Amino acid sequence: MTDITGAISIQTSKSSSNFIWDRQWFMYQRILISEIYPDFPNDDVLRIYLFLCKHIDQKSGKAKVTKSSINKRLHYTKQTNPNAHRYLLAVNQSLKWLEDKGFIRQTNLRKRTWYECKILKAPDFRSIQDYRQPSFAISNWYTLKNENRGYSMIPKSLFSDRKLSSTSANRKIWTNGVLKTLLILYAHNWLEYYGGIDPKILEVDTRGRAVPSDWLCCNLKATKKDVKTWIRFLRKKKLLQSVECYFENNIYYGDVLCCPPPSKYDIKKIFRPTYLIAHQLDSDSMKNKKARML
Repeated sequence: MTDITGAISIQTSKSSSNFIWDRQWFMYQRILISEIYPDFPNDDVLRIYLFLCKHIDQKSGKAKVTKSSINKRLHYTKQTNPNAHRYLLAVNQSLKWLEDKGFIRQTNLRKRTWYECKILKAPDFRSIQDYRQPSFAISNWYTLKNENRGYSMIPKSLFSDRKLSSTSANRKIWTNGVLKTLLILYAHNWLEYYGGIDPKILEVDTRGRAVPSDWLCCNLKATKKDVKTWIRFLRKKKLLQSVECYFENNIYYGDVLCCPPPSKYDIKKIFRPTYLIAHQLDSDSMKNKKARML
């Protein structure tokens, strides 16, 4: 079944697990969630930056939205007069901060109807108030790979407007910690090798509980207690699933409930995100494993 976003909902006949293949994805630079890089100054900046990343056109490298749509879709205002150019201060301040610090660059300075910008390579960070943009290189995967900067591929349908909503009620549920945990887990979702998230980053213990690594907690700048709470929330929302898998020579072979085992194997439990990116499953290395996974 395909929805309007291009995502395909799959329920396998051999498993009760539901996975969603999304044909569309956006890029999030990995350095932005790391021990060495400061967090964005507030909730608004993170959510608006994510909103812009999600609406980037991969060919032009531009996000083209209206400030009124940011207001409306992220619930900064209940109603927006389309003929007015007055927007909530938080939206203007967040966009200005991102521009001033070198995370985005507005490309249509003379037009007021649309806000058009390019996402830039994350600036180098020198001090608490000092971001240095080394160049205006556009943040596409070729640029980042050539400069040895990693990025996560995030399914678009995963980050709905509801999750990014600015309302106080929503922020208590979809906290910054939860959003950043989702983002960083996708950076370590290696279907070909592990069938899901690298167990050195997030392990399933013998009782089925999540055990986050010290590295994961350090990069989220959070305690293990907090990270476990965020992961329990993601599991409760069915965005993260525990899957029993066959491993052959320590490489993922297939799901226990979906295929017979190879001649020599180990069985391990791993975590796998519910939302998967379709073209990653269609790669040459995944063609055989895909049939044993879903």
